Amino acid sequence: MKKYYLFLLGLCVLLVSCGSDPNDDPAFAPVVNLSPKYFMTVKGFIDPSLSKGLNLQIITRYITNNPSCNYTVNSFEGVDSERTRDITLIAQPDSQGDYVVKVPLDHFLAGKCDWQIQSIEYFMKNSGYSSFPLATFNIENTDSQNLKKSVDIEIVCDENLNCNWVKFAPYDINIFKNDNYIYQINIKRESEE
Repeated sequence: MKKYYLFLLGLCVLLVSCGSDPNDDPAFAPVVNLSPKYFMTVKGFIDPSLSKGLNLQIITRYITNNPSCNYTVNSFEGVDSERTRDITLIAQPDSQGDYVVKVPLDHFLAGKCDWQIQSIEYFMKNSGYSSFPLATFNIENTDSQNLKKSVDIEIVCDENLNCNWVKFAPYDINIFKNDNYIYQINIKRESEE
């Protein structure tokens, strides 16, 4: 009977530990930088006739770079992973459809876990459009003078919010976090011909 209760207790502990998200552990939580210096400014136009059913989300992912802050994914195989934190900002177009979203690239202080920006993606919610990367960041603090610092993206959507790219200049892979960038995303209504 004692073994039965020990088994149940072990099972309960296992179930509770499996249900928690390791990224939410307060011991490893990032600290918000109250004075960010580097930004990706995402600006553009969203057709007002589309903006009621569609919203543009800018999703920034941060990761830890200190291996001592990793969490165990599979203890049997010895697999671990860095911790992540996503920040989502939503474009708020004015009555003419213009918007500006300033995305801080140094939103978190590095701290003991060396939190760093990993990537920025955009996602048009309610469009059936999957998220797409704007930028992937190089962790090194190297000179970025030769990199393109602006990208223009144009998307057209029909009345059912089926969307396609019209213009897309490739985003910079491995751009640097210690710089400022301006990206433009215009979402227009498909013209009826």
